[in-house]
Amino acid sequence: MPPRNQNPSYFALATRTWPGLHRAARGTRTQVAPVKLTLYYAPTACSLVPYVALKEAGAEFDVQLVNFRRRTHLSEEYLRLNPKHKVPVLVVDGLALTENVAILQWIARRFPAAQLLPNGDGEFEAIALLAWFASGIHPTLTPNVLPHRYCDLPGSEESVRRCAQRLMLENYSIAERRLAGREWFFEHFTLADAYFFWCFRRGIQFEVDVTPFLACRAHFERVQARASVRDLLAFEAATLAQQATEALARAHPAAPRALPKRPTSHTQSLDTSVI
Repeated sequence: MPPRNQNPSYFALATRTWPGLHRAARGTRTQVAPVKLTLYYAPTACSLVPYVALKEAGAEFDVQLVNFRRRTHLSEEYLRLNPKHKVPVLVVDGLALTENVAILQWIARRFPAAQLLPNGDGEFEAIALLAWFASGIHPTLTPNVLPHRYCDLPGSEESVRRCAQRLMLENYSIAERRLAGREWFFEHFTLADAYFFWCFRRGIQFEVDVTPFLACRAHFERVQARASVRDLLAFEAATLAQQATEALARAHPAAPRALPKRPTSHTQSLDTSVI
């Protein structure tokens, strides 16, 4: 076990009981005292998903912005929270929880009244979907913006993107069959819907042709219409606009700091520095 002062938040995962949760009895979940929640978030990245989840749960939480262009994810302070230097991170009373699949289950368990996961065996089916989105679809998105991480041969970028998009579309086809004739992945909105919304949105932002996926597109529009997602999109647009203003000020210190036009749709809010 690493010394406590190396990384107290991250390595606390292995030895401490998480604040905010306990099981009163098998099969039941009980809320305990309020906890302080801080979400480390980057615009357009998959930290969108826990933001929406916390909003759906009616949770009170703070947001700490992570600016990949300014490499704040590689700062000493951030690496103490998450040595994997990625988002999201959910800090719960000072303890850092990483990885969307774990974070989303924590939120669902902490706020059971929100019904963010199905009951019974459906819960495990939903967790399987979350794992698929994280380990099956997400890795096909990253090469679209960072192809050099996958092949360093000169001129290979388009080939890497093409191969990744072929796998992405194969996964969208699986989701299309699952969503055919359905409003949500399960009987009501769950975290699976929020996570797939992000996965599909990124394909749209990469200008992949998604016109054949009628059920996925309809699902996307339904999720986008939810109050939690509208809140997220407004927050994202304001954050991107502020970051653009700050970048302009750094590049041209004497220039007027006029706010750039805010994105008017999900396709205009693409930040290719994150996935």
